[in-house]
Amino acid sequence: MSEVLIAPADASAATPVRLVSVSEAAGWLAAAGGLTASVGALQSFAGKAGSLLVAPRGEGGVERVALGVGEAADAMTLRSLPGRLPPGDYRLESADGLDPTLAATA
Repeated sequence: MSEVLIAPADASAATPVRLVSVSEAAGWLAAAGGLTASVGALQSFAGKAGSLLVAPRGEGGVERVALGVGEAADAMTLRSLPGRLPPGDYRLESADGLDPTLAATA
């Protein structure tokens, strides 16, 4: 399977993937509100390492994705992400503290 990189100018149309730690999960869900918060509560999303929240759009499709990173982000947490996402274009919304090269090659 080949992966296609998206030019930065086209990235705004891609679904955002947010890396969420345990300490910020509750606040992030509250700020996201709406369907994202409802689905997050239903799935008990708490930012646990490797946990995944795929929040649907009301009219279908994916609104946003949250990947739990536990206590701190680690590029290796991203390894399984591509195989767990529905088909589509995605972009990392946040990768604070991660080496971009490690994140891209994980």
